[in-house]
Amino acid sequence: MQTWPPKDPDAVLDYLYTIPLDEGDSVVSSTFERLVGTIEIESSSRTAAEWTVELSGGEEGETSVFRIAWVTAAGRTDDDSVSLFVSSNEFEALILTGYVKPLPAHLQTRYPAFIAVDAAVIQYWLTDAERFVTTAWTEGDYAAGLMALAAHNMTLAGLGTDAAALIGIPSGITRMKSGTLELGFTNDAANARLNGDLSASRYGQEYAALLRRNRGGPLVQPTGTLCGGPYTYGYYG
Repeated sequence: MQTWPPKDPDAVLDYLYTIPLDEGDSVVSSTFERLVGTIEIESSSRTAAEWTVELSGGEEGETSVFRIAWVTAAGRTDDDSVSLFVSSNEFEALILTGYVKPLPAHLQTRYPAFIAVDAAVIQYWLTDAERFVTTAWTEGDYAAGLMALAAHNMTLAGLGTDAAALIGIPSGITRMKSGTLELGFTNDAANARLNGDLSASRYGQEYAALLRRNRGGPLVQPTGTLCGGPYTYGYYG
């Protein structure tokens, strides 16, 4: 799947898709259609192997998906999909207040290590974080909690451009070798990443601090039994 640059909901823009061909081959027929989302196809046309589509609309925060299928003179039949994330470039404030869900651009501003990550991928992890960060949190920590947890989980998935993010372990290095980079970590650091522990990334550590502030403390059952781990509801709220 390819990804086009994010689109403003109010923008009407042309987008280009080039059908991959073997040398000497050509396109006999092809189609372009929307599979998912509300972005409207205003017009579409193909010249040789290039599709040009004019797109409008879309809902803030959604990801539309389009499908291109083709047949070539050499008898090749194939298809591809393209995703397009909808995000306004006009932010009233980069520091969000209230229970406003952050957009990928907010996360990238807060954590520049994810500038190169597709907006649709960031949105996936932000949405996933909503399972753990809820409106039971204080308003001031809500957006920060979503972004910190999403960044932590992306780090463990190998996303991010700086070395610490790619490795997912900002501390615990015991040796380093120049050329064909070779790093060694303490057992505690290696186990933290393996187990997905919040200490495995600086983003997870930030989330843990927010979690303690919002969901921390012991839980006393009606029987009088004291239970719970480091936080009332475990590591993830």
